Amino acid sequence: MRFVDVNVFIYLIIGSPKKDYEISERILRRIEKGEAAVTSLPVIQEVISWLEYNNRKKEIRDFLLAINSYLSMNKLAIVWDSFIPAVEDMNRNKSVSLTR
Repeated sequence: MRFVDVNVFIYLIIGSPKKDYEISERILRRIEKGEAAVTSLPVIQEVISWLEYNNRKKEIRDFLLAINSYLSMNKLAIVWDSFIPAVEDMNRNKSVSLTR
């Protein structure tokens, strides 16, 4: 299952860098078509913070509606007890790639 991080959303919002935008668009298109994916509430909050910082507050609602429309994307609430196991998973899976 793909984890969708902040950069995927930001590249799509700003439309660049071109290659990263295209990869991000493909990832989200596959999720729209039903590919299983996951993101987290901290990721969503980071995108909202980025929009606020860049004076794009009017886009927050559209962003949240878009996130909500990805029915096959699980939105995880993160708790402190999840951090150590997550680091252990990252160490076991060092070959994680954006384009995988």
